[in-house]
Amino acid sequence: MTTVQDFAEQLLCGQTLQDKLTKPTALDYQSQTRGIALPNLPSRPSHLKFSHERLPFPKNFADERARAQALHFFANHELLAIELMALCLLKFPDVPVSFQRGLVHTITEEQEHLRLYLERLQELGGEVGEVPVNGFFWDCLSDMNDPMDFVVGMSMTFEQANLDHCLHYGKLFGDVGDTRTVDILDQVYKDEIRHLRHGLRWFRKWKTPEEADFFVHEKSLILPMSVMRAKGLTFDRQGRERAGFGTDYINQLEVYSLSKGRPSNVYAFTPNVELDHANQQPKKIALLMERALAPLMMVFCKKDDIVLSEALPAEQLLALKAVNYPLPQQVENWE
Repeated sequence: MTTVQDFAEQLLCGQTLQDKLTKPTALDYQSQTRGIALPNLPSRPSHLKFSHERLPFPKNFADERARAQALHFFANHELLAIELMALCLLKFPDVPVSFQRGLVHTITEEQEHLRLYLERLQELGGEVGEVPVNGFFWDCLSDMNDPMDFVVGMSMTFEQANLDHCLHYGKLFGDVGDTRTVDILDQVYKDEIRHLRHGLRWFRKWKTPEEADFFVHEKSLILPMSVMRAKGLTFDRQGRERAGFGTDYINQLEVYSLSKGRPSNVYAFTPNVELDHANQQPKKIALLMERALAPLMMVFCKKDDIVLSEALPAEQLLALKAVNYPLPQQVENWE
């Protein structure tokens, strides 16, 4: 019988796609194998090694080759997830067996997603390895210090965002009549809800019970990771509810704003600016105006910008978002 660590080592260190796709028949969760020196990068066939070259994500989905390239991106994400899950099993062999079993089950479903994506991209005329692939997920998560780091980064962030990605791209593929790919994305979506439910269960088990889910999620991530990466261009409230998230968490995530890298323009309403420069006492009415009118600076903001203002309630921000208002990041003071 194969140990769970031997299975994980095969996934992480295997040189071929077949190594990555081979599912276990039976696993021993009790016996610990010898420790291995964990690699800095996962082993991969040469045509799927990480590249610094960046190819823009395709937009013309009426073109079969463009759709094949999109599926190549999706396949790499699935492969990265498999490799990071294997790394988690190897790094933390003392986690509860129930967590390991859940993670192995998730891996087998990710393997199926990878297989489906690879098959479909070839049906559309693409070739595995023709698109340069990046290791962003690996760069963000491979230094995880404990299983909570893994759950926060993989389940709560990347897998949660995949709910939105599946719906968004499912619509784009559906708009050009590619029902075969729509069916694949629908299967991935349904599986992802279960994966997220598994991660959320352990996230709540390992966090401080008194602290709110969103607070812990946000504070546990270090840039370039942020909870902005837990959502996509479409926001799927129903899927998150099915996974077990509460309304407060979902509302806070939906209106959360933070740049993923673009330098932000910062807007501030300072009615006392002349008096400040003259070192004169600010007028009381101006102080009241600053507090009350600062949110109006949102009129000038674009996505990824910052406004210096007391945070508006989530209900007001949701109302603005409902009319396609670009929500900036709200920061209460310069510090």
